[in-house]
Amino acid sequence: MQNPWFEIRRPRNECPLRLFCFPFAGGNCSTYSEWPEALGDLAEVICVQLPGRGIRFNERPYTRMEPLIDALVPAFRGLGGNPFAFFGHSMGALIAYEVSCRLRTIGVRQPVLFFASGTEPPHLVQQGEGLYRWNDVDLIARLRRLNGMPDEILENRELVDLLLPVIRADFELTETYKASECPGFDFALGAFGGSDDPEVSPQIITRWSEVTSGKFQFTTIPGDHFFLKSRRSELLDEIRKMIGACVNA
Repeated sequence: MQNPWFEIRRPRNECPLRLFCFPFAGGNCSTYSEWPEALGDLAEVICVQLPGRGIRFNERPYTRMEPLIDALVPAFRGLGGNPFAFFGHSMGALIAYEVSCRLRTIGVRQPVLFFASGTEPPHLVQQGEGLYRWNDVDLIARLRRLNGMPDEILENRELVDLLLPVIRADFELTETYKASECPGFDFALGAFGGSDDPEVSPQIITRWSEVTSGKFQFTTIPGDHFFLKSRRSELLDEIRKMIGACVNA
């Protein structure tokens, strides 16, 4: 699969399912670098590489959802072979949802399994705080509180200057987001929330159940908003179980 939108670190065409992973705000494919080994023969892990990061560092990041979806969805058209699933954390879950909506609208094959992590469902997303307009000092302080970026990066001014434009763009994308009108899905959906996430409560995340008529499972993972890093093994254990149930159904 040769496509700038997709990064495959360990091709595994023999796997029964492909798992497309979408990044959180400011994130990139390095978040999922250890997932191929962890999921083994269950799934081929494909990271969605957004402009402004990784090998697409020199490309301008998107600040609005609709143009991003317009550009991204053609990469999913004509996907043959095995069934596929989506995983998205925070911003990534919203992008994955919008891709699913667009695929449904144009009559293209849907994911058979959807994982939403660390965010409210699209229909409950509220207007943001305007973080993308904050000055650098306040924005860095907010990032530090979220615990999503190591201190050694936040304390390196050169690195911060490189990363902040992408982070601002991603915050603008999510804070101006309005969910598309989309008929309910029927895929199985697993939702995950951090027990101590200051951004979104587990109770709100359970309302992802309203997105699908398929099987729904909610799991609380110990940790803050970035439990997918601090508690990666627990998260992947649950993902493995759901993928196994899906491919063996």
